[in-house]
Amino acid sequence: MVLCIVVGAICMLAYAGGSFCNKQPAGFALYDNFLSDLGRTRGWSGASNLGIEALFIIFTTAGAAAIALMFIAFAKAVSRSILTSLLGHLGAGWGIISAIAFVGVAAFPMDVYPALHQTFVLCAFSSFLFAFAILAIAFFCARDF
Repeated sequence: MVLCIVVGAICMLAYAGGSFCNKQPAGFALYDNFLSDLGRTRGWSGASNLGIEALFIIFTTAGAAAIALMFIAFAKAVSRSILTSLLGHLGAGWGIISAIAFVGVAAFPMDVYPALHQTFVLCAFSSFLFAFAILAIAFFCARDF
């Protein structure tokens, strides 16, 4: 996870610049850019972003692996009965789908593959929500938590 933070910070500092709303500013602005902008082949300013795009894929893949491992660990933690084990496995499955979709977000930049990128974004966040909700129910059903 530390790798994600360090590489993500490097990407933000070296980003080609610009945003959907304002093409001019240099660099990355947390309030103005999406994290996906780091994976663009060209920044909104028009400057090349190829090196940063590669780093974005690395840090997103590492983050996705951490997400998958987190959901698997949560599933194991709640496996106290048949019901909580079933819910845990179901939640972990949705979490793994989310992690794979986050890798898809990085692999298909918005400026080159907009439809695929948006599909993976929707899949990543919705499956993350499903996984979280299912595991939350499992935690409430496991009485010793």
